[in-house]
Amino acid sequence: MLRARTNLPTVLLLLRWADYLREGLGLRIPRVPVTLGDLVPPRVGQFDRRTRVITLDAGWVRASRAGGRWVSVLSVLLHEQVHLWAAVHAPGAESHGPEFLAKALSVGLTVGDDGVNTGFVPGGPFLTLLAARGVR
Repeated sequence: MLRARTNLPTVLLLLRWADYLREGLGLRIPRVPVTLGDLVPPRVGQFDRRTRVITLDAGWVRASRAGGRWVSVLSVLLHEQVHLWAAVHAPGAESHGPEFLAKALSVGLTVGDDGVNTGFVPGGPFLTLLAARGVR
């Protein structure tokens, strides 16, 4: 399990994973800041189109990491990176519109009509990348 193999501070770990996801899934997006903050529940991730900053909820990340749910954290990070992809490649697209949903599915995330991750494509790019990096 990943958390047993690293003691990197969480933000540095998220930045490293943002690079792994960006490069490993061929997202063709710029590197952007990833921060931890206090988001209004039930939101656990947010991409700000204006500042191009990804923010994950600090308490949720901490609890998820401690509870062995790192895959959930990484899936939300990827979800927010797909928002960045849409901002770069489909700037007029709706937040969770067809372009976003198609891109999310192409990288291995399933997202519901409400914009919440619902699961993963079995054997898809996301899970394959995680397995190659030792995350289950």
